[in-house]
Amino acid sequence: MAKDSKNLGPEAEDAVGEAMVELCKEDPRFLGYAKAETSDRLDRDGIDGLIFIRGGFVLPLQVRSTRRKIHKFKTIHPLVRFVLVIRKAVRNEDALDKNNQIRYRGTLDYIKRQIKEFVYRATRDAAKDFLPCLPAGRPVPVKNP
Repeated sequence: MAKDSKNLGPEAEDAVGEAMVELCKEDPRFLGYAKAETSDRLDRDGIDGLIFIRGGFVLPLQVRSTRRKIHKFKTIHPLVRFVLVIRKAVRNEDALDKNNQIRYRGTLDYIKRQIKEFVYRATRDAAKDFLPCLPAGRPVPVKNP
C-alpha cells in the first residue's frame, strides 16, 4: 500500500539533500547544504535547509511534496519567499518501486535541475530587489570598514 501524504515531506527533503550532495560535487557554484533538524530554530521558522552558493550567499529552503497549503505556509512564514516543490508519482501500486517506496516523478537529475532553477529564481529576484538602490551607471565597489 502506498504511503500517505504525511510521509512524503521527509522523503522529499531527503531527496533534496541527496541531490544537493551531488550538486556540490559536480557544480562549483554550489558550496554546501545544511539540513535543519526537526524542531530546531530553522525548522520552527519554516526553513528545511540552507543552500550555500558561491559569493558567500546562503539561501533558505522550504521543501514541499505538494503545492497544497503553500499560501497558508507563506502567511505563517512571510520571510521564506521561495518554496521548492518536489512532487511524487501518483500514489497507487503501479507507482511503487521494488522496495515499496513511492517513486519520484522525476529522477535525481530532475531534482537537481529543479534546485538550480530555484537558486536562479531566488538570486534573480533578490538582485531585482537591490537594483533600484544602486546609483545610476556603473556599480561602485564597496570597501570593507
